[in-house]
Amino acid sequence: MLEIVTNPDSFFKRKMNEEIDFKIPLMIMGFVWLVGLLKIVVALSLFMGTVPDDMPDDVIPIFIGAIIIGTVIGFVGIFIMWLFVSGTFYVLSCLFHGKGSFKRVMEFFSYGFIPYIIDAFISSIYLYYVFSGIDFIFLVEKSSSSRNEFMRIFLNEFIFANLPLTVVLFVFSTIMSLLTIYIWIYGLKHSRNISLKNSVIAIVIPVAMYSIYNWLSLLLYLMEIYNYY
Repeated sequence: MLEIVTNPDSFFKRKMNEEIDFKIPLMIMGFVWLVGLLKIVVALSLFMGTVPDDMPDDVIPIFIGAIIIGTVIGFVGIFIMWLFVSGTFYVLSCLFHGKGSFKRVMEFFSYGFIPYIIDAFISSIYLYYVFSGIDFIFLVEKSSSSRNEFMRIFLNEFIFANLPLTVVLFVFSTIMSLLTIYIWIYGLKHSRNISLKNSVIAIVIPVAMYSIYNWLSLLLYLMEIYNYY
């Protein structure tokens, strides 16, 4: 399995000589769901740790219901995302006259989520470390005037206050994202029988556009929070 990271070209070339098999891909996507669930559990456990003892009993079932609903939605959402990502690049590869089944694309693209699993697990540890000192009730009361004030206090006291660790996590997450792209490039190349150049174009351009959009949205949101416009 390490070969998927060290030499995905050789890995997928060998897999093309095998029958399409979804056992490992389904396991990978199952782990994607589990690490997402881990984040939810960590966040809720931290929040519940700050809830006062006199909290009404009828609130507990609400939290339990929220966990169940989030679990189901997350499970379905993971497979929708897998279908959407695979379908998007399958269609884009048609521009380069790609030939190969959609099932093969889905199979190969699942391996690109392995770095995400690692990243999400590390992020959960970061989440627990940074947020374990948060008194959510106090934070809400302190910033009750507006949502922007809440986010401003949250960012200043917990994200920027742990800036070195946040930067380390950002660099690590960026490396994992680039590794996902690296795997997808070779996955698309072999599953759709297109050149490496065309595979790079089909993968990198839409991913870059999506990343730029997200960064601009984040920048505008931060400017709004800190009243820069």
